[in-house]
Amino acid sequence: MKKIMFLLMAVSMIFLQGIISLPFQTSTVQAKEAKKYYEEEEDDDAWERQAKEQYAPSFEEQSAEDAALLERQQALEQQRQQQQMIDQQALFEQQLIAQRAAIEARQKQLQEQQALLAAQTGTEQAGAALAYFSDADHDGIDDANDPHPGEHEMIYAIKDDNRNGISDELEYIYDAGY
Repeated sequence: MKKIMFLLMAVSMIFLQGIISLPFQTSTVQAKEAKKYYEEEEDDDAWERQAKEQYAPSFEEQSAEDAALLERQQALEQQRQQQQMIDQQALFEQQLIAQRAAIEARQKQLQEQQALLAAQTGTEQAGAALAYFSDADHDGIDDANDPHPGEHEMIYAIKDDNRNGISDELEYIYDAGY
Protein backbone atom coordinates (compact mmCIF):
# COMPACT_ATOMS: atom_id res chain seq x y z
CA MET A 1 0.00 0.00 0.00
CA LYS A 2 2.90 2.31 0.62
CA LYS A 3 4.16 1.57 -2.81
CA ILE A 4 0.80 2.32 -4.37
CA MET A 5 0.56 5.51 -2.40
CA PHE A 6 4.06 6.44 -3.39
CA LEU A 7 3.30 5.64 -6.97
CA LEU A 8 0.08 7.64 -6.87
CA MET A 9 1.89 10.51 -5.31
CA ALA A 10 4.63 10.41 -7.93
CA VAL A 11 2.06 10.30 -10.72
CA SER A 12 0.06 13.16 -9.19
CA MET A 13 3.28 15.20 -8.78
CA ILE A 14 4.19 14.65 -12.41
CA PHE A 15 0.66 15.47 -13.38
CA LEU A 16 0.67 18.63 -11.27
CA GLN A 17 4.04 19.62 -12.65
CA GLY A 18 2.70 19.16 -16.17
CA ILE A 19 -0.37 21.23 -15.40
CA ILE A 20 1.70 23.97 -13.83
CA SER A 21 4.23 24.06 -16.67
CA LEU A 22 1.62 23.78 -19.44
CA PRO A 23 1.03 27.56 -19.76
CA PHE A 24 4.77 28.14 -19.90
CA GLN A 25 5.20 25.50 -22.54
CA THR A 26 2.30 26.97 -24.56
CA SER A 27 3.78 30.45 -24.46
CA THR A 28 7.19 29.06 -25.41
CA VAL A 29 5.68 27.21 -28.37
CA GLN A 30 3.80 30.32 -29.35
CA ALA A 31 6.93 32.42 -29.08
CA LYS A 32 8.82 29.98 -31.28
CA GLU A 33 6.03 30.02 -33.84
CA ALA A 34 5.88 33.82 -33.76
CA LYS A 35 9.63 34.05 -34.21
CA LYS A 36 9.45 31.69 -37.16
CA TYR A 37 6.57 33.72 -38.65
CA TYR A 38 8.43 37.03 -38.27
CA GLU A 39 11.53 35.56 -39.83
CA GLU A 40 9.44 34.45 -42.78
CA GLU A 41 7.87 37.92 -42.97
CA GLU A 42 11.31 39.50 -42.89
CA ASP A 43 12.31 37.23 -45.73
CA ASP A 44 9.21 38.33 -47.66
CA ASP A 45 9.99 41.96 -46.87
CA ALA A 46 13.56 41.44 -48.00
CA TRP A 47 12.32 39.91 -51.25
CA GLU A 48 9.91 42.84 -51.77
CA ARG A 49 12.66 45.35 -51.03
CA GLN A 50 14.98 43.59 -53.43
CA ALA A 51 12.29 43.59 -56.14
CA LYS A 52 11.57 47.28 -55.58
CA GLU A 53 15.24 48.15 -55.74
CA GLN A 54 15.72 46.08 -58.84
CA TYR A 55 12.63 47.13 -60.80
CA ALA A 56 11.73 50.56 -59.37
CA PRO A 57 13.18 53.63 -61.10
CA SER A 58 16.09 55.27 -59.47
CA PHE A 59 15.64 58.31 -57.29
CA GLU A 60 16.99 60.58 -60.01
CA GLU A 61 14.64 59.09 -62.60
CA GLN A 62 11.72 59.45 -60.22
CA SER A 63 12.70 63.04 -59.45
CA ALA A 64 12.86 63.85 -63.16
CA GLU A 65 9.44 62.26 -63.73
CA ASP A 66 8.02 64.17 -60.77
CA ALA A 67 9.47 67.43 -62.07
CA ALA A 68 8.03 66.80 -65.56
CA LEU A 69 4.66 65.96 -64.05
CA LEU A 70 4.78 69.10 -61.92
CA GLU A 71 5.62 71.20 -64.99
CA ARG A 72 2.70 69.68 -66.91
CA GLN A 73 0.36 70.36 -64.01
CA GLN A 74 1.56 73.96 -63.76
CA ALA A 75 1.14 74.44 -67.52
CA LEU A 76 -2.39 73.02 -67.36
CA GLU A 77 -3.22 75.27 -64.41
CA GLN A 78 -1.89 78.29 -66.28
CA GLN A 79 -3.93 77.37 -69.37
CA ARG A 80 -7.03 76.95 -67.19
CA GLN A 81 -6.47 80.36 -65.61
CA GLN A 82 -5.96 81.97 -69.02
CA GLN A 83 -9.13 80.34 -70.34
CA GLN A 84 -11.00 81.51 -67.26
CA MET A 85 -9.77 85.08 -67.84
CA ILE A 86 -10.84 84.90 -71.50
CA ASP A 87 -14.26 83.59 -70.47
CA GLN A 88 -14.62 86.35 -67.88
CA GLN A 89 -13.64 88.99 -70.45
CA ALA A 90 -16.15 87.60 -72.96
CA LEU A 91 -18.85 87.61 -70.29
CA PHE A 92 -17.95 91.19 -69.38
CA GLU A 93 -18.15 92.22 -73.04
CA GLN A 94 -21.55 90.52 -73.40
CA GLN A 95 -22.78 92.32 -70.30
CA LEU A 96 -21.41 95.60 -71.64
CA ILE A 97 -23.18 95.09 -74.98
CA ALA A 98 -26.41 94.27 -73.16
CA GLN A 99 -26.03 97.37 -70.99
CA ARG A 100 -25.38 99.54 -74.05
CA ALA A 101 -28.47 98.13 -75.75
CA ALA A 102 -30.52 98.79 -72.61
CA ILE A 103 -29.16 102.34 -72.39
CA GLU A 104 -29.94 102.98 -76.06
CA ALA A 105 -33.46 101.59 -75.63
CA ARG A 106 -33.93 103.77 -72.53
CA GLN A 107 -32.62 106.84 -74.39
CA LYS A 108 -35.03 106.17 -77.25
CA GLN A 109 -37.87 105.76 -74.75
CA LEU A 110 -36.87 109.00 -73.04
CA GLN A 111 -36.75 110.83 -76.38
CA GLU A 112 -40.24 109.57 -77.20
CA GLN A 113 -41.45 110.65 -73.77
CA GLN A 114 -39.82 114.06 -74.21
CA ALA A 115 -41.48 114.48 -77.60
CA LEU A 116 -44.85 113.51 -76.12
CA LEU A 117 -44.26 115.80 -73.15
CA ALA A 118 -43.28 118.64 -75.47
CA ALA A 119 -46.50 118.15 -77.43
CA GLN A 120 -48.51 118.06 -74.21
CA THR A 121 -46.67 121.05 -72.79
CA GLY A 122 -47.36 123.05 -75.92
CA THR A 123 -51.05 122.21 -75.64
CA GLU A 124 -51.01 123.03 -71.94
CA GLN A 125 -49.28 126.35 -72.59
CA ALA A 126 -51.86 127.20 -75.21
CA GLY A 127 -54.57 126.17 -72.78
CA ALA A 128 -53.03 128.33 -70.11
CA ALA A 129 -53.34 131.34 -72.45
CA LEU A 130 -57.10 130.72 -72.62
CA ALA A 131 -57.48 130.43 -68.89
CA TYR A 132 -58.65 134.05 -68.64
CA PHE A 133 -62.06 133.31 -70.11
CA SER A 134 -64.86 131.18 -68.71
CA ASP A 135 -65.17 127.59 -69.98
CA ALA A 136 -67.46 125.59 -67.72
CA ASP A 137 -67.85 122.61 -70.04
CA HIS A 138 -64.09 122.45 -70.77
CA ASP A 139 -64.53 122.27 -74.50
CA GLY A 140 -62.03 125.02 -75.19
CA ILE A 141 -64.65 127.55 -76.29
CA ASP A 142 -65.38 130.60 -74.17
CA ASP A 143 -68.86 130.25 -72.70
CA ALA A 144 -69.75 133.71 -74.08
CA ASN A 145 -69.09 132.50 -77.65
CA ASP A 146 -70.14 128.86 -77.17
CA PRO A 147 -73.21 128.02 -79.29
CA HIS A 148 -73.76 124.94 -77.09
CA PRO A 149 -72.78 125.94 -73.53
CA GLY A 150 -72.46 123.02 -71.13
CA GLU A 151 -71.85 120.50 -73.93
CA HIS A 152 -68.33 119.31 -74.51
CA GLU A 153 -67.31 119.74 -78.12
CA MET A 154 -64.20 118.42 -79.82
CA ILE A 155 -61.92 121.14 -81.13
CA TYR A 156 -58.60 120.83 -82.94
CA ALA A 157 -56.75 123.75 -81.40
CA ILE A 158 -57.25 125.77 -78.28
CA LYS A 159 -55.94 129.16 -79.44
CA ASP A 160 -58.83 131.43 -80.54
CA ASP A 161 -57.83 135.09 -80.40
CA ASN A 162 -60.98 136.52 -81.98
CA ARG A 163 -63.18 134.23 -79.93
CA ASN A 164 -65.35 133.10 -82.74
CA GLY A 165 -65.18 129.41 -81.75
CA ILE A 166 -62.88 128.51 -84.61
CA SER A 167 -59.29 127.82 -83.87
CA ASP A 168 -56.79 130.37 -85.14
CA GLU A 169 -54.77 127.56 -86.75
CA LEU A 170 -57.79 126.34 -88.69
CA GLU A 171 -58.62 129.92 -89.70
CA TYR A 172 -55.03 130.41 -90.89
CA ILE A 173 -55.15 127.21 -92.90
CA TYR A 174 -58.48 128.23 -94.43
CA ASP A 175 -57.30 131.77 -95.18
CA ALA A 176 -54.03 130.54 -96.70
CA GLY A 177 -55.93 128.24 -99.03
CA TYR A 178 -54.37 125.00 -98.06
